[in-house]
Amino acid sequence: MLAGRGGKNSVQRLRGNENMSEQTIATPGAHPGLSKRLLGKRLGIGLGGLVLIFGFTFAWIYLGGRVLHLHTFYASFVFAWYWGIVDKAEFGRLPWSILGCLLGLAVAWQLSFLSAHYGTAGLVVAVLVIAAVLFMQIMHWGARVINPGTMLFLAVFTATPIMGSVNFADAGATTVAGALYMAVVIYVLKRVTGMGGPA
Repeated sequence: MLAGRGGKNSVQRLRGNENMSEQTIATPGAHPGLSKRLLGKRLGIGLGGLVLIFGFTFAWIYLGGRVLHLHTFYASFVFAWYWGIVDKAEFGRLPWSILGCLLGLAVAWQLSFLSAHYGTAGLVVAVLVIAAVLFMQIMHWGARVINPGTMLFLAVFTATPIMGSVNFADAGATTVAGALYMAVVIYVLKRVTGMGGPA
């Protein structure tokens, strides 16, 4: 009987050691070297992505400014944020994203133009146009064109410090050129990384 009990105790101890080993493996902090390697890999990917973003940004500013003679780069950055974050950089959404943002820019322009040239009467007409666009978005009429990008550009370019100094034609051209540049960059990156072409 003693031998039987001893055998049972030995089996239990072995099982206990196996469980402890499994818990040790499953615990993230049990292998600090492995955790540090994973952390280092993530930091490397993050820093590499940051370098790429800054590199492509400076390349775009150089190309747009020196070659295309564009100036309103923040318009292209606002579009890049919208298409990249809201539309997930989907190529199928790109034309509608561009049209929606340009519509928002046009609505902001007519507010600036009408109020500057026709005073109060022009301001009233411009506000009615904005109200109509807002109503259409609420009703989901023309949702492909009157999209969140429309509202984003309308909000940005009707801000008083911007509306009083912006060149709307340059902003529109910079938005379109920046959108095409970003699309080419993402397409090439997807091909190089093996993530596929346009969605």
